Amino acid sequence: MVMSAEPNTEALTGVLNGSKKENSQRCGDLRNVIKTVTCIPQCYKGKVRIVINDKDFDAIARAFIILTYILCHDSTDQIAENTIHLWYSAFIPDSLDAWIRGTLYPHVLHEARVFQARHGVKPNVIERLFVNKRVDWPNLASYLQRELPLDEAISARNAVVACESRRDSRERYLFRQPPAERQVHVNFMESGILAPFSRPLYCYTKPNV
Repeated sequence: MVMSAEPNTEALTGVLNGSKKENSQRCGDLRNVIKTVTCIPQCYKGKVRIVINDKDFDAIARAFIILTYILCHDSTDQIAENTIHLWYSAFIPDSLDAWIRGTLYPHVLHEARVFQARHGVKPNVIERLFVNKRVDWPNLASYLQRELPLDEAISARNAVVACESRRDSRERYLFRQPPAERQVHVNFMESGILAPFSRPLYCYTKPNV
């Protein structure tokens, strides 16, 4: 299941009217950001400043990963698919995990060490800001360093999505869905991977932590 997103009409109106009101908008959900940007008419020639912020550091870290991935790759199809996995799938392809661990993490770790050397503070006391030209590199490095064995990830997920105490709620939800959509929902609940029915899932072995 993919949650729908709506454009930020207040920010969009501010952009088209040439006001500065859009600078005061804050959004940690990239779906709304992308929807808003794509709704800007092609005839608009001005500049747009977007601040992506959220009280939840995990949301900001995930947004950073997604945006960095989009900017570092050229294949539109690959970008679209892997972005969906980063957003929704409990497990991601080996190649995507290799990029996070092998390309993104070393860069963030380097920036974290530079930040600590410059400011002389540890990650747990750094103010978590992604605005005002300041990034919490050490905390982001800790976020990217998280690892979880596949069997533990599966057990942890099943304990939540397949817990016996919620069985009645799950079946009531399925009862209200059209037959075709029930199978889609069941497949996603069982695998945790948002992919076409015919897609082999053997390469999705890395937990999306």
